[in-house]
Amino acid sequence: MMKFQTILQGIHHYQILFIVFNFWFISLQAQNNLCENSLVFCSTDVISYAAGVNAGTAQSGAYYSCLYSQPNPAWFYMQMQNNGNVTIKITSNPPRDIDFCLWGPFDHPTTPCVAGLTENKVEDCSYAGGTGPEYADITDGIIGEFYILVLTNYSNQPTEVTFQQTAGEGLLNCNIVFDCSIVAISAVPTACNPSTNTYNVSGQIIFTNPPSTGSLIISDNNGVNQTFSAPFTSPQSYTLNNIPCNGNIHTLNVNFSDNLDCNNSTTYLAPEALCPIAKLKGGGEVCQGDSIPLFIELMGEPPFDFVYAIDNIPQPVITNYSGPSPYILQAHTSGTYSLVSVSNNLCTGNVSGTANVWFHPLPIIDLGPNTGFCSTYSISIDAGSGFKSYLWSTGASSQVINVTQGGSYQVTVTDWNNCSNSDSIQVIEHPLPSPLQIKHK
Repeated sequence: MMKFQTILQGIHHYQILFIVFNFWFISLQAQNNLCENSLVFCSTDVISYAAGVNAGTAQSGAYYSCLYSQPNPAWFYMQMQNNGNVTIKITSNPPRDIDFCLWGPFDHPTTPCVAGLTENKVEDCSYAGGTGPEYADITDGIIGEFYILVLTNYSNQPTEVTFQQTAGEGLLNCNIVFDCSIVAISAVPTACNPSTNTYNVSGQIIFTNPPSTGSLIISDNNGVNQTFSAPFTSPQSYTLNNIPCNGNIHTLNVNFSDNLDCNNSTTYLAPEALCPIAKLKGGGEVCQGDSIPLFIELMGEPPFDFVYAIDNIPQPVITNYSGPSPYILQAHTSGTYSLVSVSNNLCTGNVSGTANVWFHPLPIIDLGPNTGFCSTYSISIDAGSGFKSYLWSTGASSQVINVTQGGSYQVTVTDWNNCSNSDSIQVIEHPLPSPLQIKHK
């Protein structure tokens, strides 16, 4: 392969472009005559290749629109770098009848191959009978979207096919052409295996310009990973096994160990667990007489039967639960709560998690027996020392109050665990006795 670079100042009907074009002279038929082996193309490329002759026909299964035949195919993919239109000019030398079909947009460069190349994805197509230039147009492309292009040599005669972007304010991403780039990651999870409550996810990693040393690593966010050693060939197929089913959105991260800037990620939806999964959360400290909610997250196919324990002592089974998750368990007893088992109509599942609960005793408050005092006097009522706060029915907040009239008096005390308790006392005001009259003779 020889690569030549020149600077071309081109003027077209959209704008003036100063572009560095990269000319590729390479025999492509041996490596990109299949859709899944498409080669990448971008705005600064001028690709030239020797068209195939007697090189077979394109794969069946795609909707080829105007291409009533598809001899000598060459496949390419491209990614939008920004929003806009793109025009690709296709010529041949000597002039031959070259046709094309363009599909898109897609979120992956090869996953659509070829069943995903459907009628509603045809972006442009030409089956003209002449030998003049062809123009493939992308209209209103969106950044990040992929397009797939097939060129065919209908003439079945030797020729050099050349194509390049010649117009449009949209640009095709060249970073994936010249720099190390993980272009796309496909992810197809299996159904959940009821015997293990796990699934596998597999797919392909599409990349360009990988490093020549190191490793390629793909990992699921739950910790399962697979590593491939250099040399690297795109696309790289992978399979991650025995991932617990949970119905959550998972993230796949891919990177090269010798070029950490060359990385990418994608997400997929894991299958729901068939065998149930139960996880206990919560706990804390509360005051005696209150309760504290514990949360049992349930995943799988309801209804569920499950058993929890307090300090390893199993409690009565909760049966046939089909309500929302999490199940809320109100704890009224101190101890360590754990799950013993969970099952549904299909199988026995997995349990995890503990919750520690502690109930603080209420503070002891005793104002003593009812009491009294004589009018014009007063009496002190003492709630006792050592509490964090006091609140009397009179509004006072002191440990001791001075009472000058009869009635019922109540105090609420709060200890340093923020637990509260109350007591009351009845105070009677006794009238003074009437003065005695002393008579003198």
